[in-house]
Amino acid sequence: MDLAASHHINSDLTNLSIHSEYDGTDEVVIGDGSGLKVTHVGSMSLSSLSKSFHLHNTLCVPNIHKNLVSVHNFTRSNNV
Repeated sequence: MDLAASHHINSDLTNLSIHSEYDGTDEVVIGDGSGLKVTHVGSMSLSSLSKSFHLHNTLCVPNIHKNLVSVHNFTRSNNV
């Protein structure tokens, strides 16, 4: 979970249930100032014992070391 993240970010394309190739030029800028290429954008779900949560507009960035969940987007999309 990340309060400052503008998007959900995932490193593994197989985690995205629906996806398409990303044709933009934007990159994800990490702490050292370098940029990582976005290859796909899609959706995924996280399930708990009582509910399934949806992560829409998730960016696939294969070279990122940690997956991120945008708190703002998560709460807005899931009514929590």
